Amino acid sequence: MPDTTCSIIQPRCSRCLACVEACPELFAWDETLGEVVVRPDCPGNPDIDKALAWCPNDCIEVHDTQADPGHT
Repeated sequence: MPDTTCSIIQPRCSRCLACVEACPELFAWDETLGEVVVRPDCPGNPDIDKALAWCPNDCIEVHDTQADPGHT
């Protein structure tokens, strides 16, 4: 997925950590915030599809940076 970024819809997230398990190079658990965060190297990571499939609450959003250049 070149030219993409992703984000977590926090109110929808159950903190099950399925995304972290599926794609630890992309998602991490932030102990301070108490929520899943997207690592800065998210753009273009091909494993995002695995995380999307494993998320039980559909709270991962993928953004096409070419279609929406203002969203990072």
